[in-house]
Amino acid sequence: MKTFTIIGGVNGAGKSSLTGVLKGPLKDLGIIIDVDKIAATRGIKWGVKFHIPTF
Repeated sequence: MKTFTIIGGVNGAGKSSLTGVLKGPLKDLGIIIDVDKIAATRGIKWGVKFHIPTF
């Protein structure tokens, strides 16, 4: 069975930082897809908010 590790959260939550920390000790994370890096290489600027604020 394949294993997927999903790290999600709103902008600024620390997803990339957590992924960077986990890549060291955990060698079985598989392929990491970083949408921020993909967007940066394609010149895309995020302007749409995909989260719902909670109060």
